Amino acid sequence: MDQRVVADSEPPEESERSVAGATAALAVGMLGVAVVLVAFALPQVSQLRGGLFSAWWLMVPAFAVGEFFAAHLRVGRSAFTVSFGHIPLVIGLCLLDPVGFLLASLLGSAFTLLVHRGQRGLKLLFNVGLWSFEAAMAVTLYSLLVGGADPASPRSILAAYGTIIVSDQLTALAVTAVISVNEREFDMSSVREALTWGLLVAVCNTSIGLLFVILMELQPVAVPLLLVVLGALLLSYRAYEQLHDSHEQLERHHGFAQSLAKEQDTDSVIAEVLDRTRELLCAEAAELHVTGRVFRSRSKGSAPTKDSSIPTSYWLDRVRGGGAVLLAVGTKDPIERALLDAAGIPEAAAAPVGIRDGADGVLVVIERMGEVAAFTADDLRALETFAHQASVALENGRLVDRLRKDAADRAYDAMHDSLTGLPNRRQFQQSMEDALGQDSTVGVLMLDLDRFKDVNDALGHTIGDELLNVVAQRLRASLPAELSVARLGGDEFAVLVARDATPDAIVSVVRRVSEALSEVVHVRDVALHLEASIGSAVSPQDSLSSEGLLQRADVAMYRAKEQRSGYEQYTADLDSSSSERLALFTELRRAVFDGLLQVHFQPCVHPLSGEVLSAEALARWHHPTLGNIGPDEFIPLAEGSGLIKPLTKLVLHRSLLELSRLRSQGLLFNVSVNLSPRVLLDADLALEVESMLLATGVPAEALTLEVTESAIMVDPAKAMRVLQSLKAVGVHLSIDDFGTGYSSLAYLKHLPVDEVKIDQSFVLNLSTDAEDAVIVQSTIELAHQLGLSVVAEGVEDARSLELLARWDCDAAQGFFMSRPLPSEQFGAWLRTRADAKRMVAPTIAGSSRGLGR
Repeated sequence: MDQRVVADSEPPEESERSVAGATAALAVGMLGVAVVLVAFALPQVSQLRGGLFSAWWLMVPAFAVGEFFAAHLRVGRSAFTVSFGHIPLVIGLCLLDPVGFLLASLLGSAFTLLVHRGQRGLKLLFNVGLWSFEAAMAVTLYSLLVGGADPASPRSILAAYGTIIVSDQLTALAVTAVISVNEREFDMSSVREALTWGLLVAVCNTSIGLLFVILMELQPVAVPLLLVVLGALLLSYRAYEQLHDSHEQLERHHGFAQSLAKEQDTDSVIAEVLDRTRELLCAEAAELHVTGRVFRSRSKGSAPTKDSSIPTSYWLDRVRGGGAVLLAVGTKDPIERALLDAAGIPEAAAAPVGIRDGADGVLVVIERMGEVAAFTADDLRALETFAHQASVALENGRLVDRLRKDAADRAYDAMHDSLTGLPNRRQFQQSMEDALGQDSTVGVLMLDLDRFKDVNDALGHTIGDELLNVVAQRLRASLPAELSVARLGGDEFAVLVARDATPDAIVSVVRRVSEALSEVVHVRDVALHLEASIGSAVSPQDSLSSEGLLQRADVAMYRAKEQRSGYEQYTADLDSSSSERLALFTELRRAVFDGLLQVHFQPCVHPLSGEVLSAEALARWHHPTLGNIGPDEFIPLAEGSGLIKPLTKLVLHRSLLELSRLRSQGLLFNVSVNLSPRVLLDADLALEVESMLLATGVPAEALTLEVTESAIMVDPAKAMRVLQSLKAVGVHLSIDDFGTGYSSLAYLKHLPVDEVKIDQSFVLNLSTDAEDAVIVQSTIELAHQLGLSVVAEGVEDARSLELLARWDCDAAQGFFMSRPLPSEQFGAWLRTRADAKRMVAPTIAGSSRGLGR
């Protein structure tokens, strides 16, 4: 028996030429040594001994048969062939003369290579060189050691052992050298493994061969018994090999399933499938044809690369029946032969990979590794199993891809502005925190587009969005990559100067921004001239925190807007009222949570009949020392400090309590309450409103909740969900300040609202301004066509009320009817109103300007 070791991986294309060259050089070198030994050593050793058996040609079949019947064993990444090749080698050394030995061994080996194993090209060259070297070395060494001694003598026996061991170890080194060249690495453990295995095989083979020689001399009739024993040993080993292979196959399937059971993305699954399939089926390469792409693995651990050997369409047609197919070595089918020849491979097998429904993928293995064997029926069954497991793993991989993408999208959305793609306030503040943590000078610029609201009002929300995108692109393009640009909300943008935020550096950035925005913007054939107000603050002198820097840059920006200066740098005198504002915030917080705010009511009446239809609830704050503080002062403070939600819910609850009390006295009317943008985005709002209605006993239809268009547009999708849930409770919904926001009646038809309130800016001069009159009258007519009621607020004279009645306006609200009144006074006013026979002007008169809502 002898050993053969075959490399497990095909060299990459870029190094195939160098690998082939090295292998050919080694083969030629071994052939050269064999020729030298034959030319110079063979004539000398031939004189030392003769041959006991002259019919050398009878040994040719022995060498061929010895190589033909073999068992195979794979160890690691190498393949070992255990055969009877050394038995005729030992017999030939002992019984034949040197020339006859060389002829018999080379002819028998060549027959095996060409006919049985079908080798051609470089493999044939290498193995011919290897066996020529082994035979020439063995016959030379054996002849020198044994001299003319009897083949059965102790000297001959020791010579045989020494010769076989030395020649076998040298050939093992040659083969491991080829493996190292092919795999482009030297593994000492593989060398030790090959030499150890070779030593064991050489000793066993030599012992059997010598036993055969001794029996030939002493008792030739016992030779058949030895052959029977050898046959039994071979059959036993074959049975063991099959059992071992079956067990190993189960382990492979289990390991393959375990490797694919891990949570992996599609790319990782593909790499795992290819590498494991190629390794477990002892293939030179593995391919996966899926979703119009071809991936290939040539060696364990290498990344899959596109490289198709046989067209995907051919494989898909062949596996359409659902089973694995084989393009076998030496196939006589002309189509199969042409495909294999075109791809330059001896054999290939494929099995269908089904993703969702049908077979839209194929798993392919190419060329059984080395000299071991061709693909077998067991290999095809294993390939089918691997392909099925790959189908499940790829589907799971696609699911993992989707989940990871969704998670990445959510993470991205949480840190970026959905309109412009710029970092949002959260991401910007995180960048500020990181910069401040590096003990560097940090500068922050805040800019606000001047008259952006006019663009939205005049041209609409779509044009406004496109304009914001243009601004974002210009800012990003005009500033260095190391500067972070963010959209904080609305038309507010910010720039972070993370290092060396000197005054000159800040001014340079301001100049770049101003120049970028100075060019005319063309949006849908509309030419827009951009201007911005910019404010800056610098750490550490202005603040040490991200919140402080943003607040101070905001103060400077608003000063620039007020002064129309374009740019202001923060100084302490710009924020002289900060301490007063902080104190006022503390007082407001106490007033909200201690329930010290009051609710006043301003009635809405029918323009023609004067009937009181409803009243709007308005928050009022009477400070114990500062007196009455107007809503235009404390409402913005509440919105900027996070108190707006509890304040709104306080007003809502207090309004329902007062409404319940007055309705119990027979004063039947409805009440409307304003919702801030932040409250409108509260997913639990509907549940809280329903709970308040139940607690106060007020029917849902007696409550109207007013929202502004701008509040809805902060997050239209979420606002729509909240509005629908409120509508399901049964309350009425109204669009407040209509005409000052996006002003789209077409958009209103998609909202679950019942009425619109025309903003007082259009109603105050209704009796004297013809343009305002046209706007109000048109709005009433269009709203009615959409099935909406209309309330006009800001009515301050009889002429305006008369016009609204003529245009069939549903309700009017304003100082002409009544100012906002405390609950007790409003109840008294209602009673007086009920007793009156005609509508009279109230005793309180004046302008609504400056008093707020």
